[in-house]
Amino acid sequence: MRFGSPSNFGPVHFAPTGTTAEFDFDAVAQPQPTEGQMKFVADLRAAWQEAEDEIARLTGREARRPAWQDPASREEASAMIDNGKNARDAIRAELRDARRAHRAQDVDVWTQREREIWTGGANYFRIKISSAGNPYAVLWDGNEWTYDGGNLRTVKATCHRATAAEAAAWGHEFERCVYCDQGLSHPNSVAVGYGEKCASNHGLPWG
Repeated sequence: MRFGSPSNFGPVHFAPTGTTAEFDFDAVAQPQPTEGQMKFVADLRAAWQEAEDEIARLTGREARRPAWQDPASREEASAMIDNGKNARDAIRAELRDARRAHRAQDVDVWTQREREIWTGGANYFRIKISSAGNPYAVLWDGNEWTYDGGNLRTVKATCHRATAAEAAAWGHEFERCVYCDQGLSHPNSVAVGYGEKCASNHGLPWG
């Protein structure tokens, strides 16, 4: 990742034909980078940093934050842009790999949560697994469990696993077990608000 470090150009000397005089090119003003070049360099750096920050978040490591240096000439800016494109494309490929790995890990975690109940505010969600093996969530709308593609994102962002008291409150209101959707018939199940087997499966008190 070198598109922010200017090349080390030493003084260039030459003697014109028929003379012994030396000329120092460093003393000659080089064309300054154009506004468009500077914007392109800045955009490339921003794209690189955005990808780097997401990779760091997904993998749980510290994000790298290079000390960028601006180009001093148009030629240098052009070289930085070429290097920057390569660096941007490389880190985007790394990001795609990190996203795939994170999704696979996330699927594994939520697959193990099948039939768990998650709540947020007054909402109750049940975790289910599709025939393809992917986790999703259904929302209780007061009459039935309904599917929406964004339910699982809502669960992850705003909900928590239902407590025994929250599971019991739902069961008492609807006279069914929130976990398996079966009616409550045993006196203990009616009293606690969920079934004996579900209590055992989810580590809840019963009886």
